[in-house]
Amino acid sequence: MRYGICLEGKKEASLISWAIGRISLAERVRIPLTNSLRERVEPMIEIGEDVGLGQKIAVPASVDSVSVHASISGRITDIRDFPYPLGGMRTAIEITAHEENRREFYQPIEREDWNNLSREEILKICQELGLVDLVPEMHPLHKKILKVGEKSSFLIINACESEPYITTNHALLMSHPVEVLKGAEILRKTLGAERVLLALEDHQLEVAELIKSKIYFLRWKNYEVKLFRARYPQGNPSILASDILKAKFEGSGKFAEIEAPVFDAATLYALYEAVVYQKPLIERPVTIGGGCTVESRNVWLPIGASFQDVLRKCRGLLREPGKLLMGGPMRGFAQQSYEVPVLKGTQAILALPREVVKKGKEGPCIRCNRCVEACPVEISPVLVATASEFGDFDLARTYGAEQCIECGNCSYICPAKRPMLDWIRAAKQDAIILEEDFVDIHQNQEQDLLSGAKIR
Repeated sequence: MRYGICLEGKKEASLISWAIGRISLAERVRIPLTNSLRERVEPMIEIGEDVGLGQKIAVPASVDSVSVHASISGRITDIRDFPYPLGGMRTAIEITAHEENRREFYQPIEREDWNNLSREEILKICQELGLVDLVPEMHPLHKKILKVGEKSSFLIINACESEPYITTNHALLMSHPVEVLKGAEILRKTLGAERVLLALEDHQLEVAELIKSKIYFLRWKNYEVKLFRARYPQGNPSILASDILKAKFEGSGKFAEIEAPVFDAATLYALYEAVVYQKPLIERPVTIGGGCTVESRNVWLPIGASFQDVLRKCRGLLREPGKLLMGGPMRGFAQQSYEVPVLKGTQAILALPREVVKKGKEGPCIRCNRCVEACPVEISPVLVATASEFGDFDLARTYGAEQCIECGNCSYICPAKRPMLDWIRAAKQDAIILEEDFVDIHQNQEQDLLSGAKIR
């Protein structure tokens, strides 16, 4: 990778054991109904109703949505807006566990004919069982597969974790390598891809050797393992695909259309469980750490569990953290409350010490150009951030705000301690709101036309 920065890994503490632990189920979960404004779902339950573990509690009302399932057995105690980890409020279903069900685990039901399922059947399974790409963006998996189409020459499994502390994919590949590979094979057949490439960082040598041995015994000739230099943001799909295919437009700052889709390793494990064992996406592996936790580890967490319950069940905190993050320290989201829920895209919960997050006093831009040199998509972060700082979001987008991959390099490397990523995100969020408004208006017009109503 030409651009990027070298970061201290801080991964050893959570990799003392490769096993991904389990904790007793949460006493209460708040499961968000949607992850984006474009999604539409309809609850199937009412307050006071009892639900079982894995039961469908909301159905998709649009092609951009997936079903929602109960991550614990219990009683529906509320359906309203709750604090959301990515900011603001979102409608969620609150389930309070029954005392006798707090140690219940999902009982898989094996599908005997899973190896002969058609592409359409796989897409339906993805939507019905609530599968999304298990990264912060949380795109519905069936939509991502449809967007790729059937033209990709090969598939990329992304197991690079270039942010400090995060080790979920490392632990998952060490503890469940065959399941991840079989999930990749299901997706390869669905996409019609000829080859599969597993991308790792150069410090993951034990993972590479284990995966190579499993590929050898499976006798799969079209699988390859490739190591990349550990340089942030290597794990970003656009950066990774560009490094593999060398398909970036020269000097344009935009990436070419790459016919090699990138899927996270955890996503492929979830796909394997959904297709083979009919298991909905009700839990995911998460790294717990950051320096303030009693024990850093990787654990399976139910979707909707509060950060407070998770930290308490993982032996608590050594001291009050300076910052609580969902995700990594570079592009994670700071939390103001411990009551926010675990999402399908939550890769880590980090409690960082005050001395680590101490930033110093923010100063004016000194025009050092370091942010431009560190930007992997070749925009000028200082121009975008300055325009956004003064509320000119249109100008920020003209300077390339929407090309930003939110890696956080500019904020990290800025000697003036300017919060450039926050400003760039503000400009991008403004663009998303405008787009959602346009989509809503367009959909409403279509509905009015279908019903014979006049549009004024």
